[in-house]
Amino acid sequence: MSFSIRLAEDMISVEAGVTVPLGVEIANRDEDQDRYEMEIEGLDPEWTAVPVPTFTVSARENHTEKVFFKPGRVSESVAGNYPFVIRVRSLENGEVRTAQCVLNIKPYHHLSMEVNPKKGMVSPFKQLNDFSVTVVNLGNTEHTIQLYGNDPDDECAFEFEHEQINLAPGQQRAVNVRVTPGKGSLVSSTRLHGFSLSGRSIENPAIVCSTQAQIEQRPILAPSTLVAFLIF
Repeated sequence: MSFSIRLAEDMISVEAGVTVPLGVEIANRDEDQDRYEMEIEGLDPEWTAVPVPTFTVSARENHTEKVFFKPGRVSESVAGNYPFVIRVRSLENGEVRTAQCVLNIKPYHHLSMEVNPKKGMVSPFKQLNDFSVTVVNLGNTEHTIQLYGNDPDDECAFEFEHEQINLAPGQQRAVNVRVTPGKGSLVSSTRLHGFSLSGRSIENPAIVCSTQAQIEQRPILAPSTLVAFLIF
């Protein structure tokens, strides 16, 4: 065996968007110096960097080079373990040595939520109280989302098309929700109810997202209209 390789670690952990190095030691057992070529196999090339792909090692010497790993902070960098191989080839005699390692990408969480329209309306003659809420999983782990709604005065009822949805990393989903305020008086002022729609991860309850909207509740007659009618 004219040379051997050894990795500083068998597993390296990295947060998406952060660079982590790995030392690779090459031991030249020959009586002559040799030139080597190094590459990483089994990972997305955008996650890796080999600053010095070719180098020289003197006879009977040990030499260490570093390779770097930086998976992007995007949903495509799914959390989990990724086995890979460091491959080193002698440019003098063509001999190849390999070493196995595992890249562990840590999870990160980011949920986003939007509602459309931002304002609805309910009256005795017309109802525009159907909303569409879109939830986006911008993290790199899968989540089951529990959906719910609330308003400060606790006067609205919320009816979701689906109360739970499953979102893979990078996935988004739209869910219809009907918001119904409590019964109003036949003669009263127009009321505006502010409410929020929220989602909470069942796997990790600390991960939440929310959005806000309004619904206008109109009576049959406003007090001013009734007074004008009576005067007339």
